[in-house]
Amino acid sequence: PREHQPEYLGQRLAAGLRAAQLRPVDVAYFRRGSGRGDAAALPPTASLLRLEGQAIVSGLRRNAGAIELRLFNPLTVPITAHLRLDDALWREEHPFRAERVDLEGRSLAPLDMVDDGAWALPLRPKEIATVHLT
Repeated sequence: PREHQPEYLGQRLAAGLRAAQLRPVDVAYFRRGSGRGDAAALPPTASLLRLEGQAIVSGLRRNAGAIELRLFNPLTVPITAHLRLDDALWREEHPFRAERVDLEGRSLAPLDMVDDGAWALPLRPKEIATVHLT
């Protein structure tokens, strides 16, 4: 039926948003492919950048060729957040450098990579931190 056409899904968008809300029936439809060509099934989740730990992302933007990520520790104890690039092939083709910066974007210190594709960011209680990925 027409309700499974991407054009129909796009009609549910408002105010120029660039995302679509999918109903369970829509998800099942897109996971098995639309029947047009050899569409591979989508993974349950996918992300280029993943935050692990209890920190909260309070801002994300592109700034002067860098990705600027602002994090907040909502706890009253120190924590370590881990930023991970999920796609290994993308990491090889686009090596990133991560550094902690102040609120004006001035470099404070590079972040230590703890394993393949993850940087560790220690945060004090209630601390706000900004990271540039370049």
